[in-house]
Amino acid sequence: MIAEDSTEVTYLSAPIPANTLWLNDLLIDASLKWQVHNCKITDETVTQDATLPFLYHYDTLSADLKAAHPLTPALLKRFNEPMSAAAAAQLLQLPSDTIPAPWQVKIIGTLVLFSESLQIAVRLRFTNSAKALEPVYVSDKAQAVTQAMQTWHFFSDVFVLNKCAKPIGVLPAEAYASTLNTESQARSQDVNEITVAGNVTEMASDLGTDTDSEATLLQETALLLPRDSQYQHLQPQYAVALLSELEAHKAELPELDKAIQARIA
Repeated sequence: MIAEDSTEVTYLSAPIPANTLWLNDLLIDASLKWQVHNCKITDETVTQDATLPFLYHYDTLSADLKAAHPLTPALLKRFNEPMSAAAAAQLLQLPSDTIPAPWQVKIIGTLVLFSESLQIAVRLRFTNSAKALEPVYVSDKAQAVTQAMQTWHFFSDVFVLNKCAKPIGVLPAEAYASTLNTESQARSQDVNEITVAGNVTEMASDLGTDTDSEATLLQETALLLPRDSQYQHLQPQYAVALLSELEAHKAELPELDKAIQARIA
């Protein structure tokens, strides 16, 4: 869902200024010292009452119990049937406390990454799981939340507030991989000198790539973000590219995990 204080970015290909900065690179540039603002939990479900498919319960059995209670054709037919741990134990004719009832956790939150030097803010969503609920086999509720959020990831919509004096662009994953990654392997540049579009001819010559193909790919796929006082909602192909870069470099951006862990503590 698009936030009320945002606009939908639908710009098509346009001339790319020579001094364009690419948000794909900027977000993972540790030298920019991105700040985490407004980290909050927007939806939290932690319960032991939700059901799970029978196969989840069966998998918790020890090897000895599985050997004593093999999967018959009748049980296999019910493998994906949702049920409680007690119901699964009854189905296997086991004591009701044989199968543990896990905590099931679903947490969704938002945070804003802000660069003071660039005057850019990026609003992101995070969650512990793509599933409706993630089972966690611990006895304590607080411990279940902590364990579930050890593997959080970004997902869904991305919004960008752009007040930068320089042109800001975003590339979809395929274009970013074939241009910016190639360039970064060939040369080291300061963030204020990232000018892929302007020096694409020189870059292609240096790297032995097809100049026309590189230029065409940038021209046809790059999204240029206008300066705007409102958040701009990125189309999915651009949002996915930014989220993929953030996920791949989370270990190098510890402030993200620190902010999220502080919020759930």
